[in-house]
Amino acid sequence: MNAIRTFTSLKLEYGLSIRTLGGMRITREGFDTLIPETVSLYKKKVELYDEATKISKAFMTPTPKPGVDYEKMAARMPEITATLEYLDQALPDFTKLVCFLLIDEKPDSEGYMNNLNISSKERQSLIDGLDAGFGESLNGKIMTYTVGSAVLLKGFLQGHRKSTDEWKQNQ
Repeated sequence: MNAIRTFTSLKLEYGLSIRTLGGMRITREGFDTLIPETVSLYKKKVELYDEATKISKAFMTPTPKPGVDYEKMAARMPEITATLEYLDQALPDFTKLVCFLLIDEKPDSEGYMNNLNISSKERQSLIDGLDAGFGESLNGKIMTYTVGSAVLLKGFLQGHRKSTDEWKQNQ
């Protein structure tokens, strides 16, 4: 029952992310495939969670049904979880691309491109959202790829303090 609940919850979360990302576009050169690739990755995960949910439900029946290959389903579950883990390994790469998108293309007074293209308020809102969404797991010693990606993004945001409203004042 716990597996069914967890897989259903994750399918709903990814479904919401897919719908949210579906309305977004990136016009910055070289990043135009980021959203479609992310959506594709999330859709694959939803398919796998759906398959895992169906397998879990099949094992919930009080008596085995004739013609159902329970051994095959049981063997499929580790394949599904291994594939999900593999897909999660792409998250840090996607996060790095998001960080690059947040860097303003216009160099600073020293010729470096290390200023953000969002305001200080937006930057802080992202940091607060990461803190609220991930909580103490951001400080854990053992992290999933998702939490590690959140740590990467938060560190990036904290390390780039000059936002559009700050560095444009100094020009």
